[in-house]
Amino acid sequence: HSHRCRTVCMSALRGVRNATSLTPNRCHDYAHLGVNNNFLSSTMHKLGLRYNFISPLENMHASEALQMLLRPENNFLVTLGKDEYLEFHQSVAQLILATDMTRHIEFTGQFTAKLAAGKRFHSYNKHGARLRKTVTSHC
Repeated sequence: HSHRCRTVCMSALRGVRNATSLTPNRCHDYAHLGVNNNFLSSTMHKLGLRYNFISPLENMHASEALQMLLRPENNFLVTLGKDEYLEFHQSVAQLILATDMTRHIEFTGQFTAKLAAGKRFHSYNKHGARLRKTVTSHC
């Protein structure tokens, strides 16, 4: 799984925005346990406890995937400056967290409201671009 994630990211990397778009889609189930968040909560699993029962699987996927990408053999981010890396890390983590289906209605509602208001999703607007990527990840 780590090889597939790394290969896709490296081959498609053309700046932080492209990597930020592709990485969550390839890594959102990284190191999946084969159970759901409800199971982790109802069994008081250590991941549920670690993440305070707030999207524990998605928090773990984001944390593990981002740590895996920093290993020397996987680190296609090595050329990024600190600010670029932080932007990448935060965006990827937020997009992976957005894959928690309990938040699906929230994100699609925001997206629908923006469309109904006639607003566009400009790539230079971080919030709009992130919302567009979030909803796309639910498709």
